[in-house]
Amino acid sequence: MITIYSKSILSRQQVKSNETRQKLLKAVDKLMKQYTYDSITVRNICDISNVSIGSFYHHFQTKENLLSIYLAERYFEFSKEYFTKEKNLDEYDHIEKIIEIFKSIAVHCRIRGYEFVASFQSTKNKGLLPSPKEDYMNTAVFSLAFHQSVEILNQGKQEKILIEDVDTTKVSYDLCILCHGFLYNWCVSEGELDFEGLIDRVFRAYLNSLLNKPH
Repeated sequence: MITIYSKSILSRQQVKSNETRQKLLKAVDKLMKQYTYDSITVRNICDISNVSIGSFYHHFQTKENLLSIYLAERYFEFSKEYFTKEKNLDEYDHIEKIIEIFKSIAVHCRIRGYEFVASFQSTKNKGLLPSPKEDYMNTAVFSLAFHQSVEILNQGKQEKILIEDVDTTKVSYDLCILCHGFLYNWCVSEGELDFEGLIDRVFRAYLNSLLNKPH
């Protein structure tokens, strides 16, 4: 089983904090229908959500931080349902699991539409693909797929399915870079590019090269 979700009991203060956080995220839903990524400001996010600017900065570091987390959480919600109703990762081998995880990103983007996804493709949006030296779990749009890939690859190393010296973190980050490149070009093509097909072909070739082949 791949770790995706966890539950915890929240205090009253945590519940209130989460409610404020969700108000800000829901405000992004409304604003993205009217504005581009660059034209959204902290001020209009706060106006729409009826949350103070001080409270905004208590929950998020910057506008970019909020919008990146918005994308990551919307994919998380989609992924939870997708891998419950549409796909069962336990039915796949290590390589197929990773391919299916990243293909689900393509499916999610297709459902949201290229115009919506393209509005986030800004050089100012560092959360799309932060430096591997940063905390990838908290800020990156691809954080869920990244950490799932690391977990699956580590399992493959332990089971001696993959070569011993493979750097699972580096490989997972490479996959995120490739996926983002495909995503960008899918937006440029106005949704015509075979996003899922590219992931399947390129990822399969890359990951197969890491298999521990018998001598």
